[in-house]
Amino acid sequence: MAETAKIPKSAVLYIHKKNTKYKCKDCLFAKQAANKCAYYGPKISIKPWGTCGLFILTLTHPDMPWIGGYTKENTGYVEEREGYSCERCEEFLSNVHDCKKVDKDSIGDDPGQILAEACCNRWKKIAADE
Repeated sequence: MAETAKIPKSAVLYIHKKNTKYKCKDCLFAKQAANKCAYYGPKISIKPWGTCGLFILTLTHPDMPWIGGYTKENTGYVEEREGYSCERCEEFLSNVHDCKKVDKDSIGDDPGQILAEACCNRWKKIAADE
């Protein structure tokens, strides 16, 4: 049986930002005081430990305007209190800095490798963590 081609980093929004767990509380679009997200509009609540595929790390939390028009479903929103990273994903191959599904040699952060502190939209919690 032929091996299935791996997915490019760009297609899964592979990201590596040091010292983050990719949680909503650290995202540019989080409205901290209200547990809301600018992407979803003022009526939809989020958890500080949630995340989605549109995560952008921020250190300052400016008051972003409401964007709306997005849903949790079409941004890939999920909730995991411990955070998100390759090291907590069932697809990660820690001994070789690789992934079962994502092409480590494709264009993106961390050329030629998939690092434990990185994350992508294919993230799936390791069953033993549940």
